Amino acid sequence: MEILDFLKKNKSHPSVEEVYKAVKKKLPYISKATVYQNIKFLAGKGLLRLLDVDGVKRVEPSLEPHHHCICTECSKVCDCRCKELTEHELKVAKKMKQFHVHAIDTHFYGVCNCCKEKS
Repeated sequence: MEILDFLKKNKSHPSVEEVYKAVKKKLPYISKATVYQNIKFLAGKGLLRLLDVDGVKRVEPSLEPHHHCICTECSKVCDCRCKELTEHELKVAKKMKQFHVHAIDTHFYGVCNCCKEKS
């Protein structure tokens, strides 16, 4: 419940490690393995999704169709909602006869405003 509570309040695509550190503040005796197992279980039940960003697992609490902008400098992940792109992807997926699509992920890579201002 603490994991779900944290994720409901945190839409920043936290890493599994960040979820562990946050939950550990409320439950000091919880193990990292328990947090990892629970996140994997919740993802398996379709209550959240996992993103792989530069080899780091990040939690995606939003199940609504959307895309991501990923900063190549700091690895920050932002949601991008584009109805037209989603509709196009779903049309393409429906046309596929040899493959059953159950998820679509589109990522835009670039530099976030914070990193752009620093350089």
